[in-house]
Amino acid sequence: ETAAGPSAAVARFDVTRNVVCIHYNALLKPGEDPAAADGVEYDHSVVANKRETLGEVKARIAGDLGVDALDVHCRRNQKGARMKDEGKTLRELGLVDGSVVFVARGACLKPDEFVLRVFRYTPGGKPPFEWVLDTPAGEEMKIGALKRRLADAVHATNPACVRLRDKNGKRVGSIFRDNRTVGSLQRLSDGREIALQVLDEPESMGPRDIVLSVRRWRPLQAKLG
Repeated sequence: ETAAGPSAAVARFDVTRNVVCIHYNALLKPGEDPAAADGVEYDHSVVANKRETLGEVKARIAGDLGVDALDVHCRRNQKGARMKDEGKTLRELGLVDGSVVFVARGACLKPDEFVLRVFRYTPGGKPPFEWVLDTPAGEEMKIGALKRRLADAVHATNPACVRLRDKNGKRVGSIFRDNRTVGSLQRLSDGREIALQVLDEPESMGPRDIVLSVRRWRPLQAKLG
């Protein structure tokens, strides 16, 4: 280092050690499912310093994409987890030269918030599940409150006619009780899939309620219908 500042060798070392090129994508259309989109290309790039925070770099990316930084978030990849702590540096996040980040619409989440992938369930439908939206929910949010939020998304005039239940691949599981919280869901993480069913009549599932599955017995055929 000289009196005029760092030497050329020190400057070159700093660039080699800390300056990286991060690649990212163009934003998808509003309402498009990020996990199902085809042909995503990471054809944009930004030069950054590993000492910079993700939030600082995201602000520059948002400027290049012509959107407000508060309206987008970053993921490790197209189907990966959201990077929620934008106060961490690129080095702390393990981003190196040539790394990619997937930029998607939607505000960054808090550490105690998770993205739920909501699928409308239609018994006997082809297909039985149709993706509706991804929605953030905090661990302390009640299932009843989540139903009220999702009622608008499926144009249900009465939130009590919305039934939420577990989704296990191509099957539905247990019904969520209104008094439970999002944090009580098993396997809770970003991308947790849940099924939404619109009922003809309102229902309320409390802690003492049980669900009975009733099938018709056909004596002439000696089998259940």
